[in-house]
Amino acid sequence: MKIHSSVFSISDIYSATRAAGMRDVHAQVIQRGSRTRDRAFDVKLSGTSTRLQNPGTGPRDDIEHAATWDEWGMFINALFDLDSDAIIGQYPNQAIFDEVTDYRFEALTAPYQHPNHKFDYDISVGCQACKFCDAQFDHIRLHTATKELAKR
Repeated sequence: MKIHSSVFSISDIYSATRAAGMRDVHAQVIQRGSRTRDRAFDVKLSGTSTRLQNPGTGPRDDIEHAATWDEWGMFINALFDLDSDAIIGQYPNQAIFDEVTDYRFEALTAPYQHPNHKFDYDISVGCQACKFCDAQFDHIRLHTATKELAKR
């Protein structure tokens, strides 16, 4: 995941892996330059998912378990608490992240995370909703909000 910020450092990213009481979540971080902020980071999280990380085009000998969707959310939320104007992955700012995740990560802590979401479109809420818990993700609103920001 690409992260752009003028506020936080590599140590802040490592600290965010312990946000909300998370354990066994670890980050691999590479700092780079950014055209939009002072710094950019490439971050790969490992965590407690039963799924293995996607190695992309990289080596396949050290593949760890991926972080869950909730672990990523708690991690992202902790970073947005430091810099609400950071660009974190597909989220152009904290307000949009909170809105499209239905504010799930404002109070979620590790013991209450759901380990394996199954998202399907739910017409009653108008977005993707997990079949097993109250998690929601509105990718249509994310797309719309991102386009609106690009027009400014």
